[in-house]
Amino acid sequence: MKKLLLLIAIAIASTTMAYSLSPIVAVVNFGDGEDISVSVSEGAGQAIYTENIDPLSPNSSGLLVFPVGVGSSTWAGISEASVTT
Repeated sequence: MKKLLLLIAIAIASTTMAYSLSPIVAVVNFGDGEDISVSVSEGAGQAIYTENIDPLSPNSSGLLVFPVGVGSSTWAGISEASVTT
């Protein structure tokens, strides 16, 4: 019974989280100190979110890992209708 309740709770949580627009983590393969700009748009339309990322140093694999949308009111203001799976 305990496992069944846990399974149901995980199913509900994963379904709910699949439709949310929480901040994301991006990984790119750029050199050290390059300017990075992130833009989110609806297909080929105008950007609905843009963020400039401060210069970063690559990790040991040569990748830049950075969060997008953390603490941004613009990111939080993106409407649900603009987000698709």
